[in-house]
Amino acid sequence: MIWKHTLCLALITERYLCPKLNNPPHGRIIYDGHSFYSRLVYECNPGYTVVGPKERICVSDGFWEPVVDVYCIRKGKCILI
Repeated sequence: MIWKHTLCLALITERYLCPKLNNPPHGRIIYDGHSFYSRLVYECNPGYTVVGPKERICVSDGFWEPVVDVYCIRKGKCILI
């Protein structure tokens, strides 16, 4: 019985991998993996700041949550979203 449980868990974690996302202009994304419960963090170049969530989690259906656009803007500037 333990073997069936292990196989099922392996299929779930391998089937639903979250995709690699495009880096925001003036920034980058750092991943700790692409499987269920992995995390990504947005970092901006010096002189820029993150607008939006600074991190996301890979959820069981293969998407990064929250699903919100992230930008790196020059510090002291405003943008229209």
